[in-house]
Amino acid sequence: MSIHPKIPKILLEREPSISSPAIIYDYNSIVSTVLKIKNDIDIIPNVELCFAIKANRNRNILKILSDLGLGADVASIHELNIAKEVGINPIYSTSPVYSEEFLEELFRSDITPDFNSLSQLGKYVNKYNLNEIGIRIKVPLNLSNSDITYGEKSRFGIDIDSTDYIEYMRDKNLKIKQIHFHLGELQNSSVIKNVMEYITLISNRFQDLEVINIGGGLTYLYSDETEVKKSWETVKENILLINKGFNREIKVVIEPGMLVLAMSGYLYSKVQSSDFVNNKRIVTLDCSAWNLTHWAYPVLVQSYSDSINAEEHTIAGNTCYENDIFISSENHRILKINDGLLMTPVGAYVASMARSMHGYPLPNEWILKDDNFIKAGDYL
Repeated sequence: MSIHPKIPKILLEREPSISSPAIIYDYNSIVSTVLKIKNDIDIIPNVELCFAIKANRNRNILKILSDLGLGADVASIHELNIAKEVGINPIYSTSPVYSEEFLEELFRSDITPDFNSLSQLGKYVNKYNLNEIGIRIKVPLNLSNSDITYGEKSRFGIDIDSTDYIEYMRDKNLKIKQIHFHLGELQNSSVIKNVMEYITLISNRFQDLEVINIGGGLTYLYSDETEVKKSWETVKENILLINKGFNREIKVVIEPGMLVLAMSGYLYSKVQSSDFVNNKRIVTLDCSAWNLTHWAYPVLVQSYSDSINAEEHTIAGNTCYENDIFISSENHRILKINDGLLMTPVGAYVASMARSMHGYPLPNEWILKDDNFIKAGDYL
């Protein structure tokens, strides 16, 4: 992994002195990850690093990101209100659908929305007398062999080659100030090359263009440092061509979510039951994989057990769902009741999209900074 923060020494040496279950965010890891990404993309002219708030809405974490100079991308009025409360700037927005309340708050905040569909444009352009807008564009790439990167078959974005779009724009004469792309995971430099060549090809259709937002989905890419360097070099080369065509610099926005925070988050939990069944030890924790880690794939990085002998373990969550499993098979020294353990990565798309089976509350959230645990506030 190109970004792989070190596990804090204090978490390796002794069990956290906080209640379980808990999500722990390592401050130093957040800082080092952001600085690494910023350094990588610095070769791109007029580039802006933002954070996709859908990945984590914790105000204290967002304040750290804001202090590190990140902007934000929001997809709901709830995310917008949190971003404004924290003071993140600038703020960009795209959403599958905009409510009137959300749009009006964006307008009051002088934020241009990137519309996802022609029907939403039809609903709001006349109502609000819109002249300058942003749009999310469907990229016509055939990526049918991928289940994590979406091109022409994506349900998101506007097909700018469709007759409906061409006729609508001719009729309304709208100024497109922003174009937004998001294809799921940009897996490698080949995908990014295809995307950037398409953006370069169509850019001259938008003579009022000010911002190109190429989205996020960079976690897979960052598994290979060589691919990372090739990708950002490709982005730079294409943006230089676009800028030359316009004879001005276009703002480039990159807005990862998982990449920024996932590896900085740890789930601290305690064993509530431990039984040897069918040649395997089944341990159940005080929290739920089903509720918390639908988009995360946690690995066990530390346990606070004094056992010597090892056994094959299944590490399960505490709901009645049969497949509530954190880790299906792990050879580890025997975990007993009240033993604590630590899993990662859980810094992104965990608390922000948690389920609540059985009414279990979210784990408390903490920031580890200078070997001190700081309560990260209530999660909203």
